[in-house]
Amino acid sequence: MPSGTHDRYGNDCSENTTKGMAMQMYSLPRSGKSELVITGEQLAKVDERELYGFKESWTDVSLYKTSFDHYVLSTSCTVTNCGHTALHSAVVFSSAQGLMDYLKVGCSEPASCLGVELLRQASLADGAFSCCGPGCPVQFRSSAACTQ
Repeated sequence: MPSGTHDRYGNDCSENTTKGMAMQMYSLPRSGKSELVITGEQLAKVDERELYGFKESWTDVSLYKTSFDHYVLSTSCTVTNCGHTALHSAVVFSSAQGLMDYLKVGCSEPASCLGVELLRQASLADGAFSCCGPGCPVQFRSSAACTQ
């Protein structure tokens, strides 16, 4: 039975607070599965159309940090050239490094413009991504390179 700092499953929630976060509840869609409901903060959001301009098909990604200090990558892929189709996913990572490994973005290797921009934004909100911010050895592509 939940009481004090325990959730309804009996997990200790006393350490599940992230300093300075504006906690909100998010319902993240997942194709073929129920929505993933999290409490946390949105760290970054990138729409591929903002990088490349108008496209018939595009991807947008959002990154969240949960109240349990996990990271959730939410992806939506939209295809409009054969009707309108949207595919959604949400993947949970226990660490920032796990997320960067998943995106194949490290402090010494190149990445897609979408992934780089996502992590650049995240670095402004969360120190775990500080290697992806100013002074990072990641070679960020210029906006000109990303629009070609």
